[in-house]
Amino acid sequence: MALLLRRGTQAERNAITPVEGELIYTTDTKRLYAGDGATLGGVLVSAEAATTLNSLTDTDLTGATNGDHLAYNSGTSKWEPANDAAGSIQSLSDVNGGYVNGDLLQFDGLNFVPKTIDELLIWDNSLTANLTGNVTGNTTGLHTGPVDGDVTGSVFGDDSTIIIDGISNTIYANDVVAVTNEVDITNQDNTSNTQVNVKTSGSYSSLLNFSRVSTSDLSSDNIAHGRITFSRNDSNGLVTTGFINATNNGLFIFQDSAANTADATRYSVFKDGALGIGTTTPAATLDVQGAIKPGVYADDAARDAAITTPTAGMMVFNTTGAKFQGYDGTSWVNLN
Repeated sequence: MALLLRRGTQAERNAITPVEGELIYTTDTKRLYAGDGATLGGVLVSAEAATTLNSLTDTDLTGATNGDHLAYNSGTSKWEPANDAAGSIQSLSDVNGGYVNGDLLQFDGLNFVPKTIDELLIWDNSLTANLTGNVTGNTTGLHTGPVDGDVTGSVFGDDSTIIIDGISNTIYANDVVAVTNEVDITNQDNTSNTQVNVKTSGSYSSLLNFSRVSTSDLSSDNIAHGRITFSRNDSNGLVTTGFINATNNGLFIFQDSAANTADATRYSVFKDGALGIGTTTPAATLDVQGAIKPGVYADDAARDAAITTPTAGMMVFNTTGAKFQGYDGTSWVNLN
């Protein structure tokens, strides 16, 4: 006479708590469970020891023991059981104590020991992650990506020469490249003048160079090679009150406190060996568009006290007698 046990699927078994002594057979996993009146689904009575993972034909579990993990064996081209007790955590029995909230575990060759994040050793000497928080200590290696925050310390180039000194607020560089069309130097405390110093030691000069760079010929255009601009920016907006331009054929100095119109009368120009004042096209070595006022002296004594070593060609105005006077190389003579 056959004995028919209570049966059902694994999911159905896990939904009930069989009474003590009740047997349940699962039709999908082919296993037998006995009820103890307390365990959900009952207690496994027997099961065939698995030697392979059914869905992984390249996995061999022959000889597997408790606590093993799978490791790939290139000799057999299979995943096989392996046990590295020294490099794995076995029920936390090989973890030394002394840990506090936020600690991480690090293997020291014998045990897993707690470490804070700034004590953690990264075995391959690299970190690929987003790091948010404070980093205290030396960092050595390549940093790729932006740094958002304060850097206190030194940053070095590929040749180990210092680029940024975060202690002395000093930047050392051969080139400063503007990603956009501006490089701004801003005085943030507004308690003193903003000063930019160019210093050279030894027997060399300090140079400030402005240049245009192009693959085409620039010799025939008159676009400025560089400009020094003077302006004010207040409640009325930005107003340019002066600038110095250099082109292929001239050096132009413009000044207008009101910045009304940049017309020729507001320029001083050095062009082709000539100086023009009030004109951008000097027609003589000195071309002044407007009145010229020589030195004015009350009398001969005042003139001689001011000009102790006159040279031929000098001209002054003597208010005694209202005379223009010129020096002929020997003496002052009246010109009118």
